[in-house]
Amino acid sequence: MKRIKTKSTTHHVQILPILIFLCHVASRHPITSSSSSHDINMGTTIMAIRYKDGIVVGADSRTSVSGYVSNPFATKINFVLDARSDDYSTRQHRSLIIDEKKKTGEMTTGTPLSTCCICRSGSAADTQTIIDTLEKELLTRRILHRIHGSVTHAAKILRNIILDDPNVSASLLCAGYDHLKQRGIIYSIAPGGTLCEEKDGWAIGGSGSTYLLGYLDSHFPKLKHSRDDCELLWEEEEAVSFLHRAIELAMGRDGHSGGSALIYVVDRNGKRCVLSHKKPRMKK
Repeated sequence: MKRIKTKSTTHHVQILPILIFLCHVASRHPITSSSSSHDINMGTTIMAIRYKDGIVVGADSRTSVSGYVSNPFATKINFVLDARSDDYSTRQHRSLIIDEKKKTGEMTTGTPLSTCCICRSGSAADTQTIIDTLEKELLTRRILHRIHGSVTHAAKILRNIILDDPNVSASLLCAGYDHLKQRGIIYSIAPGGTLCEEKDGWAIGGSGSTYLLGYLDSHFPKLKHSRDDCELLWEEEEAVSFLHRAIELAMGRDGHSGGSALIYVVDRNGKRCVLSHKKPRMKK
């Protein structure tokens, strides 16, 4: 019996090599969504260290879209609690508290307020949205419940925000002077929402952090995690110099970090900018 080749069999034989070729091309060039390949990311170096009276925070200024530097002077440090501005906004409420304490004989003066900043790394859009949500939550608590937020409050709110939306790309440092603990404190929030207090006295994040781990381990004082840690910490001038040197080292090694350094000192009196971005002047 002779086999009779039908038209359908011939047709399948001709299409088979084409399908093999398409599978080979697809395996070498996987299809990716256009939105994920053009996210505005902050290849970043962010850093926070404790000193005797508070903390010092710093960051580079480069924001990039893939290999293109979209903003060489971006600000990656956002203050969500400011002792000076919050003191002005809650002055009326504090006067009521003072009147009540005068009646009960529990009058106290000079109580400091918390100053808290967030150092951002990851997707610029995601981190900016997170900061806006955090500021609204802290403001709502202050107005409705008359509760002044602390650094610990802000860190826990950040953790809840990230846990509610696991798709965000954000790795944050929450640091400042906490008026409840009466010392500088540093928290790190991982992309998955893990919250950790950095009891070693320092924290780093971003793509430049991998170049600084050994540098910090070798030079930063080893703390005992006790009340005597303040005696081991540096003075303000030494802490600022060390953090500035570390950010410069990261910017020199990490291709995604660059621009200039922005450094703040935070203590019980509020914040102070000790090194700001140097933007070039436009010629007229």
